[in-house]
Amino acid sequence: MSGNTLNNPYVLLNYSIRARINNLLYFPVEQDLKKRLKTIAEQNCRLLGVSHLSFSYKGVVFNTEHTLPPRYSTRLHSSLYGAMSEYLHEKEQIDTYEAPIVLGGINHLLNSTNNIEDVLVVLPTSLHSDLGVCFRDTTKARLNQEELEKLKETLKPAITLMKERMALNLLY
Repeated sequence: MSGNTLNNPYVLLNYSIRARINNLLYFPVEQDLKKRLKTIAEQNCRLLGVSHLSFSYKGVVFNTEHTLPPRYSTRLHSSLYGAMSEYLHEKEQIDTYEAPIVLGGINHLLNSTNNIEDVLVVLPTSLHSDLGVCFRDTTKARLNQEELEKLKETLKPAITLMKERMALNLLY
């Protein structure tokens, strides 16, 4: 961020909102995915009799330790292919489909208005308290009702995915 950007409180608020929503929606699932990968690595260790929590699968080395994997990694045991395939499918769905739509929608919303009240009108109400946004910015021009409705319609896929992710996060 440039020095000029740091003086703009709305830019900092946008950054805070974007980071907080990303954390609220994706931190629980990221933790679950890490746990699942570690479980797969531990099972692989037991099945193959190795001590390191790393393995290769379809030409990619997966390492769950905070150290470098051994020079020659072991392959994933064939009995764990199904679990690994499920793990990779879910990770790919989030990384290539869901997160880009949600985070793009958030960016679009934050770039469409400079008024926090407009942002709160469009975002799902279940996110409001978690954002910790408890002030009113009445100094900025608000969007009219027609513009807000159009923005809601444009962001409908992102808002739907946000709601689905919040519901799924209740399971973690």
